[in-house]
Amino acid sequence: WVLDNYADYLEAELFLRDGKLRKVNKYPSNLVQMHHNRTSVIKDIEREKARLKDEAEKAREHKIYESYQHLTDINKRSEFSMIVPQCADDVIDEGNRMGHCVGGYIGSIRKEKTFILFMRKTEKLDLPFITVELCDGKICTALGRHNRRWEPDEKLWLEKYADKHNLMYT
Repeated sequence: WVLDNYADYLEAELFLRDGKLRKVNKYPSNLVQMHHNRTSVIKDIEREKARLKDEAEKAREHKIYESYQHLTDINKRSEFSMIVPQCADDVIDEGNRMGHCVGGYIGSIRKEKTFILFMRKTEKLDLPFITVELCDGKICTALGRHNRRWEPDEKLWLEKYADKHNLMYT
């Protein structure tokens, strides 16, 4: 037990002092207290690194969603509008409400391989209607609740939307 704690203490001390130990650090007067102190400090450092990484990841994710905001298209004179999600939670919620798997696309969105837009009826912007997937500047998928295919008028609006926003429509 003593040797294990001493080994942990030395490893922690080396980590905290960039691999350099002074004599005073090699032989603590109270091993249990110093072991607890050093391992606690390391846990605090690791927790802070994880928090900063999480914040950096959130900031990166925010930039991705922000970069698509120009594709929002709400026109009160049109039957349909396009909404850009604000965050991954919006995409997950869309999938849950629509009964399809779009929530599983979060990883691809983070890797910037795809992006999701929400086509809505203009009179009911808060109700899911059609989920649209963008891939490499193309509208590649557009599906309604439970993967329903679009109707001709919805397809026509999507084609006009794509043309207006310099997107391809496949």
